[in-house]
Amino acid sequence: VLSFNSTDATSETDIFRTLRRLIAEDKIRNREISAGDRYILSDGVVIETLWPTSDFESKQTNEESLVQILRFGDFRALLTGDITFQILNSLTFQTPFQIFKLPHHGSKTGVDSLTLEKIRSYLGIISSGKNNSYHHPHPSVLNLLKKYNLPYKRTDKLGTIEIVTDGKN
Repeated sequence: VLSFNSTDATSETDIFRTLRRLIAEDKIRNREISAGDRYILSDGVVIETLWPTSDFESKQTNEESLVQILRFGDFRALLTGDITFQILNSLTFQTPFQIFKLPHHGSKTGVDSLTLEKIRSYLGIISSGKNNSYHHPHPSVLNLLKKYNLPYKRTDKLGTIEIVTDGKN
């Protein structure tokens, strides 16, 4: 089953139109993912969706980004897509997380002080392209990470970042 969330904003992209066409051609069952959806994979990994709610609609594509918790044993990672800090700050979850994948490539729209006060984590991950035209991650985000003593790794500096856990370590 292929799952994704569709909005008016995303349905205007070439990628989205191509995806819809391929789903129709191949008769792939699909449905939208929303808060409360939970997937348990064969290796014991659990993925729980916190956002968006099933009734949420927005013309801003980033506000429709999935926010999910990945669990494996005692390991927990918060995965945030391109969500804005306003929405992220409105969510409720238990902390700490071992990993916090910062929203929107480290954009200033992804986190603020409240976010880092609320989301306690041992390591932040910023996924951004080297020499990207948006200049992500934003200096204000890096300053916030320093202020809140959150160590972080950046894909634009290190390339692929691999997290390995046995569910305990």
